[in-house]
Amino acid sequence: MFKLFIRVFLITIPFTATLAQNIPTIKDAYIKLNKRNFEGAIHDFNRILGSSPNNTEALCGRAEAKSSIGNYEDALKDINQAIALESSNGKAYCVKGDILFFQKDYQGAAKLYNEALSKPNAPSAAIIGKSRIASQAGNTKEAYKLLDDAIETKPGDADLYYARGLLNNGQKRYTKSLQDFDKAIALNPEQNTFGIYFNRGLANFNLEEYADAITDYTKAIEIDPTNATPYNSRGIAYYEQESYKEAIADFLKSLEISPNNAGTFYNLGMAYNKEEDIDNACYYFNKSCQLKNTNACKMIVLTCPEYKK
Repeated sequence: MFKLFIRVFLITIPFTATLAQNIPTIKDAYIKLNKRNFEGAIHDFNRILGSSPNNTEALCGRAEAKSSIGNYEDALKDINQAIALESSNGKAYCVKGDILFFQKDYQGAAKLYNEALSKPNAPSAAIIGKSRIASQAGNTKEAYKLLDDAIETKPGDADLYYARGLLNNGQKRYTKSLQDFDKAIALNPEQNTFGIYFNRGLANFNLEEYADAITDYTKAIEIDPTNATPYNSRGIAYYEQESYKEAIADFLKSLEISPNNAGTFYNLGMAYNKEEDIDNACYYFNKSCQLKNTNACKMIVLTCPEYKK
């Protein structure tokens, strides 16, 4: 009767990060950045910049990490410094464009992506950014054209396939998104990022390929075990497989990380209800209902003994 609550979002983390050559701490910092260990990445970039304050690669990386935790003010300081030091650095303009995009300054972001494209060896991130803006504006045709043309020019660029996979997910073209995510991984199998596995899991889930979705969500959890969302998502996939005990374990883990989430409380109630554990089911339905989840409130009326007298 009632479907589980699914928190769906597209993770827009770049599939690859440019790694500085012959500087191990730069490489280590970008590995941490790709694995969403943002505080660890910032720590490494701080060490690099402490001894080399004009290292634009480290400034770009630290700006990305700070932006990822919502510290846009400091991120902009870093990226403005990088641009001042190296005005021909296309990546720096892309990073700044991403920061403005996340702040919903789409016009400002577009100008920066265009500026990046005017630089030598313009990064694919500029095209990806422009495609994302077109999609945000509802111009899906233009968003696809930008990525399709770029892939035709750079067929070996994993980032472009990942970006098109995200676009396909957003348009509910899940079979096509799987093809793009698989291609991105094949092009760069050693690069592990949370976003590609979480979003491939989302595509598999929507295609009702629950075992494959569980595999992808598990990989996302391995990369970032501090993120509540893949636990909740894997729990829903287990629920659809009627593996209710496993679903309950994942929902509880999700709540450890992100307490007082109405959707997860509701999901737990549904799983306990399937296990015929009415006491726990009603406990979590009540907690979800208190947080204004109307489906949970309906389930209380339908399920809980005190409403059946």
